[in-house]
Amino acid sequence: MTTRLDVSIGPVQGFVSQSRRTRDLWGSSYLLAFLSAHAMRGAQDTGGKVIQPLIADDPLFEWISGKRRGDRPRIGTVPNHFVVEIPGGTGSAVANAATESLNKAWKQVCDAVWKPYVAAAAQIGAGTEDIWGRQVHGFWEVTWTVGNQDDDMTKSHGGLLARRKHWRTHRPSDEPGDKCTVMSDRQELSGFVRARGKQDRQSQDQFWSRVSDEAGALDLRDNERLCAIALVKRLFPRVAEEALGWRVDTTSWPSTVYVGALPWIRRSSRPPHSKRAITRWRPRARQARWGSCSLRRSKA
Repeated sequence: MTTRLDVSIGPVQGFVSQSRRTRDLWGSSYLLAFLSAHAMRGAQDTGGKVIQPLIADDPLFEWISGKRRGDRPRIGTVPNHFVVEIPGGTGSAVANAATESLNKAWKQVCDAVWKPYVAAAAQIGAGTEDIWGRQVHGFWEVTWTVGNQDDDMTKSHGGLLARRKHWRTHRPSDEPGDKCTVMSDRQELSGFVRARGKQDRQSQDQFWSRVSDEAGALDLRDNERLCAIALVKRLFPRVAEEALGWRVDTTSWPSTVYVGALPWIRRSSRPPHSKRAITRWRPRARQARWGSCSLRRSKA
């Protein structure tokens, strides 16, 4: 008898939406697809066959499986929910293999970020290593169900998996202390609490200054104090070869301001709009430029 295994990986909404930069959004989506593809590979290596989605020619899955043809995958093309066809009686073994493969890949990504960017600063933190371990180890929730392929409930939209998700068994860790400036439900990594006084504020600033020295001011701004999850999303592209197994280029990622202005830029660049737009906006741009210069001089 052929059995159907449905696997879903989460959280999705919070992981992707709690982002500050366009690169954070891309990183969230890419990491989720990367981990899902590893889970699929774990399921297939244990005797399962992924039937949804179709992954035979998926570039991300092929690179993870060792078939590295063409350019490195730059887009996460694998969803967080997949269906595996398995022999009867092997559901839990295949599901556990998928989960183990995902966790192994996640640990590889986190270790690649920890060693160059956080390990040194952790020596002056207040329990930084414990915070990191708590956050990365308890983050992902892998939900799965097994059913007969011919069963109406199994084949219906959502089916068994939708019912399983109502059974809440994943318990996020308690997060005390100061919170991450991007993922506000999680503790920032230094472990210090600014409300305790001057000493903690200085120690917290010193911790993040040390991380920024390693990561660079462009990747970690002065006012950013991140949790482990947000920091991994932000920095894994810098160590992608160790984290993923191949390099990814994010050096010229568009800013949110550019993405917001892009429709106007495209519309204004086409004649006859281009000349009219330049004539209209040039004096405003000059005024804004000199106004900001005056403001900077007055502040100085």
